[in-house]
Amino acid sequence: MPFLVLGIGVDDMLQLLIEWRKVSATSTQDERLSNTLRSAAVSITITSLTDLLAFCIGATSPFLSVRNFCACSGLGIFLCYMNQLTFFSGCIVLISRRSKCCQRKKKQIPQESLCLGNSLNSCDRKSFSAPAVGICETFSKYFSKYYPKILLHWVGKTITVIIFVAYVCMSIYGVTRLEEGLNLEALVPSEHYYRHHAVIDYKFFPNCGIVVTFVIHQPITYHEVRTQEKVHSFLKSVEASDFVVDNSSVSWLEAYNHSLMSKDKPKRKVWNASEFGKKLQTEFLPKNFQYLADVKFSKHAKSPWVIEASRFYVVCHRTNTSEDEKDLMLEMRKLASNSSLPMKAFSPNFVFYEHYASIVKNTLLPVGVTVIGMLFVALVFIPHPIAVTCVIGSMASVVVGMMGFMQLCSLALSAITTMQIILGVGICVSFTVRTSHAFMTATGKSRNERVTSALVKVGASILTGASCSSLSAFALYYGSSFIFASFFKTMAFALFLGVLHSIVFLPVMLSFVGPRRTGKPRLFIPTTAPSSTPSADSNVDSKEKNYSSCTSKEKLERKLSQESTTSKNSFNTQTVKPLKSSLSNLPRVSSKSLLFSNSKDDKISAESANSNDEEACTKNTKQHKVSFKLEDSLKPQTVQSSELSLCEKNCD
Repeated sequence: MPFLVLGIGVDDMLQLLIEWRKVSATSTQDERLSNTLRSAAVSITITSLTDLLAFCIGATSPFLSVRNFCACSGLGIFLCYMNQLTFFSGCIVLISRRSKCCQRKKKQIPQESLCLGNSLNSCDRKSFSAPAVGICETFSKYFSKYYPKILLHWVGKTITVIIFVAYVCMSIYGVTRLEEGLNLEALVPSEHYYRHHAVIDYKFFPNCGIVVTFVIHQPITYHEVRTQEKVHSFLKSVEASDFVVDNSSVSWLEAYNHSLMSKDKPKRKVWNASEFGKKLQTEFLPKNFQYLADVKFSKHAKSPWVIEASRFYVVCHRTNTSEDEKDLMLEMRKLASNSSLPMKAFSPNFVFYEHYASIVKNTLLPVGVTVIGMLFVALVFIPHPIAVTCVIGSMASVVVGMMGFMQLCSLALSAITTMQIILGVGICVSFTVRTSHAFMTATGKSRNERVTSALVKVGASILTGASCSSLSAFALYYGSSFIFASFFKTMAFALFLGVLHSIVFLPVMLSFVGPRRTGKPRLFIPTTAPSSTPSADSNVDSKEKNYSSCTSKEKLERKLSQESTTSKNSFNTQTVKPLKSSLSNLPRVSSKSLLFSNSKDDKISAESANSNDEEACTKNTKQHKVSFKLEDSLKPQTVQSSELSLCEKNCD
C-alpha cells in the first residue's frame, strides 16, 4: 500500500510541476497558479477519483484482507490528493517567490542588435524565456511529430486493429483456463521453515491429506444402540467418499464399545445414560488419553455424566488443485448436513478453501460495480454517449486482459488477485478518461486531427504517470513473498494495459467512431489555457518584427498621431487634409492594425532596415504591402510612441 500511494503521489506532483513550468514566468503568482491548477488539477482529480472509487468498492468485499487493504489505500489516496491541491501547491508558489526574489541577476553586456540598438541581449532572452519541461517536452515532440503520423496512417490503423483482435482472443482464451484458489505454500517466503516442511511432506507422504473433523454439537443418547449405529453408518458413508482414505475414521465411541464388550459376549451391552457416562469418564478416558479431548461433559452438578458434544475424524487424500479442495469441503459439509445427527464438518484448512466457493462471485461483483461506478465518473467528465461507450469498452477489455494474463503467469483467482484487479481497473480508467476528454476538447477539422491534438496534450503525462507508478512497484519485485511478486506482476501489467489502451487502441477507436465536432465543447474540465501574459521571447520577436521595417507610412502615421495629441479633443482638418492626400496613392487593406508578414521571404535584411535612403524604405513598403485605414491611423494608440521613435531613428 505505501508503494502504491507513493507512485500515485509522485505522478500528481509531476503533473503540477509540468503545468507550472508551461506557464509563462512573467505572469503573476496568482495567474500562474490558477492556470496550473486549471489544467493539472483535472488529471489529478480524474486519477484520484477513479482510484478512490475503486478502493471504496473493494472495501465492501467479504474478505477481511481485501477490506483492510482497500480501506487503507483509499484513505491514503484521499490524503495524497488533498496534499497536492493544498500543501504542495503552496510550496510551489513559495519556492517560485524565493527564486524570483533571491536569485542573482546575470550581468548584462550591452550589444548592438540589428534594429533595436542597445537592447536585450541573449542573456536577457534566456532569463525571460519560458523554462523547458524536460522529458515531458521530449515526449510531447514525439507525440506531435512522429507518433500520430505512424498510428493514424491506414497501415498503422490496420496493424492496431489486428493486434487488438489478437489480444482480445488471447485474453478470452486465458479467462476460460483461469483457475481458482491459492497455494498455501506460496504465502510464505521461499526460505521459510513451513515451505521446506510442505515440500518434504508432499515428497514422502503424497497420499496423506488433511484431517476433517465431524462434531456432534448437541446432546444425544449415546448409550442407545440405535444412536451408536447411526454414528457408525455415518462414518462408513464418509469413508465411501473418493476424497477420504478407506478405514481412516477415528471414533472414540467405537473404541469405548469394544472395551465394554467381554470376550464371551461380543454383542454390545445396553447401559443407561448415567452409567454409560460414568464409566466413560472414570475408566475409559483416563486409560485412552488420545480420546480425552474428543468428549465434552456437562458442567452442571445435577447431570455430570451427560455428554454435551463429541467429535470424530477422517483422513482425506491429498488434493492437488484448488478445485478439488473446494469439492472436498463442499462434499464433507453435504454429508454432515444430510445426516440425521446434529453434525458439523470442520478442518483448519477450510478457512483457505472457503473463498474458493465464492471467489468468482466475490470477484465479478466488485469488479462489475467498479465498472458501473467508473461509468458515472466518465459521464461527469465526458458527457457524450459515444465517448463513454469507448471508455467502457476499454475498461471491459482491460478486465478481460488482466484475468487472461493471470492464467499465463500461473496466477489463480483469489482474494489477493481480486484487489489487484480492482486496482488495475482504477488505474486504467484514469488513463482512458483523460484521453477521451482530451479528444472531446480538442479542435480540428477531422477526427485524426483531434486525436493528434489529444495525444500531444495527454500522451506525455500518461507515460510519466505510468513510469512513476511502475517504479514505485518495482521494489516489490525482489520480495521473497508470493504476495509481493504477484502484486508487482499484476500492477505492471495493469499499467501496460492502461498505456496500451489510452495511447494506442482508444485513439484508433476514436478516429473511427469518435463523436464529430459540432460546436464549441461544453465539458466540465477546461482545457489548458495559454497564459494571459506573453512570454519574453514572443515580446522580443514581435519588437524585432515591428522595428525591422520602417516605411514612409509609419512616419506619416507618427506625424498624424502627434498632431492628434497636440490638438487633444479638437480635430484639425486643415492639417489632416494634406496628409490625407499624400496617402491616397498608397495601397489600402481593410485592417484595424498594422499587419506585418511573418513569411521568411518578406523579412527585411539588416542593411535595408538601417538604410537612410528614403527610396529604400519606400521599396520595402511595397514589398511588405503594409497598409492601414486612415480613420484608424488617426488614433495614437495603434502605434506606441517608443516604437515610433525607434522606427524614426532607423528610417531617418
